[in-house]
Amino acid sequence: MNYTVKQNGVDSMEKTTLSVKIDKDLKQQAEYILSELGLNLPTAINIFLRAVVRHGGLPFGTDYSLKPPALEQMNKLEIDAKLKEGFASMSKGKGQPASEFFDGLN
Repeated sequence: MNYTVKQNGVDSMEKTTLSVKIDKDLKQQAEYILSELGLNLPTAINIFLRAVVRHGGLPFGTDYSLKPPALEQMNKLEIDAKLKEGFASMSKGKGQPASEFFDGLN
């Protein structure tokens, strides 16, 4: 499946081909729904992949996001484990500025 976005008649970025095997009925059902929305399958896939990048994980509720949980969502054991992990990393000369760490929690 090839999909190319053009801006002012010129390709906006280098493209690649994505080939996936999916259930035939699932594809047909999705194509029908997308066509009702004025979209085709390659456009919908492109929208989905951009959302994955923008969210840093799946753009819908799951536990599979790469973004760390907010401090308020962590229990004491999880916080202690993160602190120990950070101390061990710091002891090995690895680390990051505190501002970057706290930005990552938000």
